[in-house]
Amino acid sequence: MKAPILAAIWMLCFLFTRSWAESTATQAPVEAASSAAAVANGTPSAAASDTAHAPAAPAPDFPDISCAAARPLAGASSAGNGCSSAVLNQAWLDPVRASAIVDALVAKVDHVRIATPNNFIPSRGPFSLLVFSPYVDKQSNPGAANSLNYFALIVDGESPADDAASLLAEGQFSQTMSPVSIWPERATRGTAAAPGTDFKSNEAPDGKTLLHLDSNIEWTNSHPSLWQHPWLWQRARVYVIGADDSGARIVGSIETVVADDRWAAALSILACLVAYIIAAIATYNVHQTQRMFDDNGNKIGPSIPGTAPGLASVATPRKSLWARLIATGQNRAAAYDNGHGPLIGTNYQTVWAHIFNPVVLSAGPNGLGSATNLQILFFSLIVFGVVAYIWMMTGHLTGLSTTIVLLMGISGIGATASAGADLANNRLSFDNWAWLINRDWLPPGGVSEVNSAKWKDVFTTNGSFDVYRFQMISFSAVVGASIIGVGTQVDDLTSFEVPEALLGILGLSQVVYVAGKLVAPPSISDLDGQITKLQGCEKALRELNDTANSTLAGSNVVSWTVDKTLAEAQKTYADYLEIWELTKTMFQTTLGRLVPETAKSKRPPFVISDVVLSKLRDGKANTAYTQTLILAGMPSSGAYTWSIDGGTTPNGTTIAAAGNNVDAILSFAAADALRDEYRFTLRVRGPAADQTITRDFLLRIL
Repeated sequence: MKAPILAAIWMLCFLFTRSWAESTATQAPVEAASSAAAVANGTPSAAASDTAHAPAAPAPDFPDISCAAARPLAGASSAGNGCSSAVLNQAWLDPVRASAIVDALVAKVDHVRIATPNNFIPSRGPFSLLVFSPYVDKQSNPGAANSLNYFALIVDGESPADDAASLLAEGQFSQTMSPVSIWPERATRGTAAAPGTDFKSNEAPDGKTLLHLDSNIEWTNSHPSLWQHPWLWQRARVYVIGADDSGARIVGSIETVVADDRWAAALSILACLVAYIIAAIATYNVHQTQRMFDDNGNKIGPSIPGTAPGLASVATPRKSLWARLIATGQNRAAAYDNGHGPLIGTNYQTVWAHIFNPVVLSAGPNGLGSATNLQILFFSLIVFGVVAYIWMMTGHLTGLSTTIVLLMGISGIGATASAGADLANNRLSFDNWAWLINRDWLPPGGVSEVNSAKWKDVFTTNGSFDVYRFQMISFSAVVGASIIGVGTQVDDLTSFEVPEALLGILGLSQVVYVAGKLVAPPSISDLDGQITKLQGCEKALRELNDTANSTLAGSNVVSWTVDKTLAEAQKTYADYLEIWELTKTMFQTTLGRLVPETAKSKRPPFVISDVVLSKLRDGKANTAYTQTLILAGMPSSGAYTWSIDGGTTPNGTTIAAAGNNVDAILSFAAADALRDEYRFTLRVRGPAADQTITRDFLLRIL
């Protein structure tokens, strides 16, 4: 399983494990709470009724308080209602007792408005409430009696009931929070440079208190699985009580929605997977349109009746769904070789390879893996998943901090700069690229037809380990993991920050990576120049060859003086062969690809004149051969003699003087005519001692 799938599974397991651990660490069986309520209120609970036939369990040791009846306790202030902070602390751990206290206080104390910045509150995690009541603390109001301690109760709000006790009895979850887990502070407006704690837009902070709470919802089942939970969003009601040493002072409630973190994690991961799969399938379809050969190894060309548009293959019967599903996991074109190796390039990878291998999905235009494209894909999926998770948990789209925007920008700038560096140093010109394809050095679709994206491409350059790429990928992985951790813990990305030093290193990694491309050995650039030189030589050879073929006599005519046009054409041809071999070596070492043998048939792509090649008429195997050699431009009259001066000739080859004692006849018997290519040198001597010339010849026996 490849990186995105592993990362998604890791995040899902992490969130589920964290949620389950927190749940099992704090949950108490509802049956015990119901029994406690029965003892406290004098009425049997549903749990007690269901177990009436069993021996009664001893009731929990709750303090004997009458706070629910709003009767003063001994020692309490006569002005109070008995529900002091100390008394509430003893009873608040039991949700049943807490709900009874809330219902009793509704008619006895002042009601206040409560607001929340988000549409939802998380089932586990921090959230905030704004209480429309002045903030009172010991520092600004000396005396413990003036310090309000806050208590909160969260109950299931799906029931049509209005009172807290009924909602608790009929609901599937609840949670009580005492002052030790609620942190109040004075609401402030703040400024754009230093935002305050007031999260209600256009709301004056005067006379308000901001509460910071940490939810840990208790579900009806002791160990509920994801599927036993209600759906992602469940209506809930939150009650808040403010009390001091003399009694409860304020009470308020708010209707909201509890967002389950497990469902949110599962659905956000699912959303990432769906987006990733859609991108993979779309990329697969694009790569299919870039193929030059179909699954049967046939070159894609004009359509014929019964075939898909653009394919030159014969239509096949429609296969079953299972057969088609199996076929999607197989690259049938890999069985074919068009002279450049099997068709296993990125364009021919299966749809499953695009889905399960992100390197294939993010491959560059040359078919190789791209580190910058992979980094953009990595950050995009992480930010998308975390934003989706936060939206499901809060009901709001979170903002992105400057750090995240910089990270996304660094990735984009890095990809653009990297592409520019590749274009400057590591890209052949269009003319040379087309020349390589036309001369059969590359397949018709270019290197992407045969280059297959692999993980090693992400960490190597020209076959060597690239420390710049490793640095960039390593720091990207660390930052990506921190985005997941922070985003899922605080349900907000506006405050996410990466230390400047680490952010600088990440940006420096991109700079060094791009700079490394710019200062890397310009092997592709050198190859591009060499191909340009070869093309120039080929063009010059074509012109000289045409001139020699049209102005000079046949190849069996030996001129005593060398024709300049012929000499230049022969030299250019020799240079061409030398440059061709040098370019071939550079091509194979730079691109890591062998030049196919079929490319030699196009060296050059036109027929070289026999005059330029000094090629005699071809002979046939097992057939006697005779060729007259005509001497032209003799310096004086007289007899001229011919001889074989070196090289290889068929066995039994003789060269005799013709009847005019000037020309010569080259011949050998049928038995000596063996298939081969023979190169040899002939020497001609004139009447004078200093009159001698040598000429090279080529003879082919086919």
